[in-house]
Amino acid sequence: MLRTVTLLATTAAFLIGPQLLEAQTEQSRWGDEKKSFNLVLTRRANNNAYGTSAFSFRQASQKLDEHGNYVDLVYNGCGLLHFNPVGGMSSRVADLGEQEDLAVKLDPNEKRVWAQQAYLPEEGHVYWQEVKCGGQTMTVKYRIQDIERDEIKIQWAVVNELAGPVPRRGMAGTMGQCGGQHRSQ
Repeated sequence: MLRTVTLLATTAAFLIGPQLLEAQTEQSRWGDEKKSFNLVLTRRANNNAYGTSAFSFRQASQKLDEHGNYVDLVYNGCGLLHFNPVGGMSSRVADLGEQEDLAVKLDPNEKRVWAQQAYLPEEGHVYWQEVKCGGQTMTVKYRIQDIERDEIKIQWAVVNELAGPVPRRGMAGTMGQCGGQHRSQ
């Protein structure tokens, strides 16, 4: 009897296994690295809500009710892209230089200067961002497609899927508006 139950359980796992794999694959929010998305950030004009001046890669959204101000990139009034706007974030960004597309990969052996807070975006450049906030981690890369005075067009893709605990609940505050132009840091 025990042998029959074991055989049935093994057969059931074999039959269900591929379906479970497909279900797990379908749960991926962003798909594979070859899939890219477009995003438009508008320059933040005041200290009010972020609106379209910020984006959460972790939630793949600019909508406040989805990201709760736990955003990963803000186009602030100073003209820089800020990427640690939430207290306790420790994200960093590397400029991979001017590139035709997102096909470039980060060479782990190449010495890079990593920005720690904000940087002046350059059109045509690809940036590699390691997102770290509240125990969550994710890696994305994005290319600055077009820069106008009050708008930046970005193409982005996931490099490493979101990992870590369920995000914080409630709303975070917004970062203050920069007092004027300042250097990348």
